Amino acid sequence: MGIFDIFQSAAPEPEQRSRTRCEFDQAAGEFNRRGTTLWVSCEPNRTFGFAKWKLKADTDSFYLMPDLNPDQADDDTLSRALPLTLRRSQVEAVLEPITCTTCSQEGLITEYEIPDLRLRLSGDRVTETVFTAANTKANLELLRTWGFPSKTLFGLFDCPENPDFVPLDDGGELLPTATMGYSVWREDDRLAFQQRINNLYSHARTFKLGFLPLHEIKWFKVCGEVRTEMRVSGGETHMEVRDQSLGDMLLRGSQLNMWNLDERVEVKQQPIRLEELKHDERWLELQVSHGGTLHTLRFRAKAIKVFERLIPEKQYRETSAWPLPEQVEGREPTPAEQLEILAGLVDRGYLTRAEFEEAKPRLLAKL
Repeated sequence: MGIFDIFQSAAPEPEQRSRTRCEFDQAAGEFNRRGTTLWVSCEPNRTFGFAKWKLKADTDSFYLMPDLNPDQADDDTLSRALPLTLRRSQVEAVLEPITCTTCSQEGLITEYEIPDLRLRLSGDRVTETVFTAANTKANLELLRTWGFPSKTLFGLFDCPENPDFVPLDDGGELLPTATMGYSVWREDDRLAFQQRINNLYSHARTFKLGFLPLHEIKWFKVCGEVRTEMRVSGGETHMEVRDQSLGDMLLRGSQLNMWNLDERVEVKQQPIRLEELKHDERWLELQVSHGGTLHTLRFRAKAIKVFERLIPEKQYRETSAWPLPEQVEGREPTPAEQLEILAGLVDRGYLTRAEFEEAKPRLLAKL
């Protein structure tokens, strides 16, 4: 046997490779008909010898098959890449708790890393293995249909299905403005702001979220106005010259002259239209006392209805239950009245709590 015969004998026989590929294709076809697939990864071990797998499940069993391209695999790999069936009664499957890691902080907004889903399989005849999958809503819903407890997308944090969107013009030092806007919703005694990211539930590896306690919100008010413009259009007059047709001449008894057809002139006038155009030039100001400092945030007009629905109790009122200095006629306010005035100014956002506490001892000393 020569050296060329050795290399030639090392190659797989065409018939053997064909049988192996047919067995793999048949097994893959049966596997694909079982239902929806969850793509998972793991560290290869004695039970699960590949890094990437396709996972399916029903009420009785888990079904796994290596995720590989058969056109790029040899016979030995294809012979080991057959599906595995694990009875639920023989294995323990646990969806591990989701924990989020903080990446950065800017104002109220914290950036978190989106953790992978971790599914742990173990049993007497199965090497304990942790499978990871992308943390998406579709994958979480699939795991829920397989009987796993419902999890939120980000562990401790998750947004509603259809949160309101508010475009931001100026977030001061609290909300970064380098964004297309925020999704906002109310959670009991706080507002949640989530920065919008494209493909948030599919490809993004981080998300940005912040919370604003309601007790730090002094008020919000609508500024600007809706400007009305009346626009007049139409009324133009134009003339149309048309050649008189042969049929018109016959109907009207005109002399038939093929070389000099009569012409008709029609005058048309477009109707006058009066349109009312409205230009919404309003914006919303939100005053917040955070860290002993007053901040004024500015949102566009689209945010007005959102805040009116979420925090109606914080809407700015022109009237106040506390007397202002100019409302005390004919005398100087007493120290007790001055305390009430200052308390009203704090509630309306004109004074900070620190400024009120600084003035309070001087007024109490006069009582």
